[in-house]
Amino acid sequence: MQSDDSNWEALLLGFALIFTVMLGVSYGVSMLFRIPVPWFVVLIVSVVVTLGLRFLRGRQRA
Repeated sequence: MQSDDSNWEALLLGFALIFTVMLGVSYGVSMLFRIPVPWFVVLIVSVVVTLGLRFLRGRQRA
């Protein structure tokens, strides 16, 4: 039987990976196009993407 702790760990790991990748992409975009991308926007988009993927995955299981 699995505990619920692994779900939270996976969620936090997924968020960390998505945030890191998006931060790198936003840095590349800001350097290439000279458009500043605020880190707060990257944070909010990362949270939305992480929660969206979690809910989509939950619907596929049911």
